[in-house]
Amino acid sequence: MSFIAILKLSHSSYQIGVLSKGLSRKLVELKNEVEENDRATLFERLRKDLAEIARTYNIKQCYLSLSFQSVTAFILTLPLRKRNEIRKAVPYEIEDRLPLSINEYLVAFDILEQRGGYSDILVMVVSKKDTEQYINICNELGIKVKGIRITFVEILNDFIKTHKLRDKKTVFIHKDGGSYSAALLNSSKILSLRHFRNPEFLTKYLESMVKEEMTFYYSGPDNSPSEIMPCERIEYDFRTLSEAIFIRKKKVRIDFYITAGALYPSKYILGVTSLAMLSLLLYLFSVLIPYYIDYRELTDLQGKLKAIETEASDVLNMNRELDEVDRRLAELVILKNKGFRAIEALSALSKTLPEHSWIIMFKYNGQTIDISGFSERAIDILKSLEGSDKFKNVRFSSPIVTMQNKERFVIRMEIEQ
Repeated sequence: MSFIAILKLSHSSYQIGVLSKGLSRKLVELKNEVEENDRATLFERLRKDLAEIARTYNIKQCYLSLSFQSVTAFILTLPLRKRNEIRKAVPYEIEDRLPLSINEYLVAFDILEQRGGYSDILVMVVSKKDTEQYINICNELGIKVKGIRITFVEILNDFIKTHKLRDKKTVFIHKDGGSYSAALLNSSKILSLRHFRNPEFLTKYLESMVKEEMTFYYSGPDNSPSEIMPCERIEYDFRTLSEAIFIRKKKVRIDFYITAGALYPSKYILGVTSLAMLSLLLYLFSVLIPYYIDYRELTDLQGKLKAIETEASDVLNMNRELDEVDRRLAELVILKNKGFRAIEALSALSKTLPEHSWIIMFKYNGQTIDISGFSERAIDILKSLEGSDKFKNVRFSSPIVTMQNKERFVIRMEIEQ
């Protein structure tokens, strides 16, 4: 009989479970949850416990299940339907909302709903640093990571599957590791996902929904987090998580494994890379080194010719210096004009924008202006700019995205000369 491990992970704790493979997937061992505030000590204890389990059950594969608090989630509406097109568009849609470069994150998404030419999608990002250490530990122990999931998302999938949520709004709250995760659903459609470290913030969130008719469900180690409204209690544990991970048909599937796999090449890829490097070295020795020797001789000869020209003609040197001065002066004039035009454009924008609008990004490259911001009605901004005598060729360069009753816009225009 073969076995597979599931690692339930958070910033300061971990828990390891072992399941038998096959149709039954029986949970054969569950280690007690380990809590440790010092990250270095936490990783060392995880490496030791995982190595012991790997020896006992000959573990070769595992799933990582991250806490919801370690990821950032977005729900976007894009005018796209094909998954490949959405995959290309997502990084551009979220890069301005992240504190670090998009290259510092693993990105995963799934389509929640499609209507007409639009798609509602759930996007989640996690820092590469938060996953690299876990993957490295598994690799060192000869354990292949089959998937990187989110604990709350997996439990939410099980909740949607096992409850009939028809024509009504539902709030599902799950407590794990001292923090709360909440999902707002309409029937089985996910409307929002929130995370609360402070119970008071969760209480305020629930207070905002008192006037609406909806059902509340709570899963956690203690009583309901709020006395504002009754919550139907549901029991979810590690066994539920282990079963949810293997559900084939899910409402939403978030897995960072594909992105993470690209960061850790296999031995085959490393072998091909080594052969490519060796071929490059042979090419350098056989072709580039003789070429470099000839090039150096040619450079020396050119240097001598230039020395002769310098000694023979002082006038030629003066002309070169004058040409260089003219070139730099022209560059300074261009920079000066660009600066004045940018200031004039900002002044005109401040007078043209409606009161209910504001800008968070302004770019001017000498020819076009790009602005991005929020407004109650983005179309009003376009009309105001088109009516200005300072701008021309005004158009939206990206679809309008609605967030919290505000419309996020990106507009491109040109300055009237």
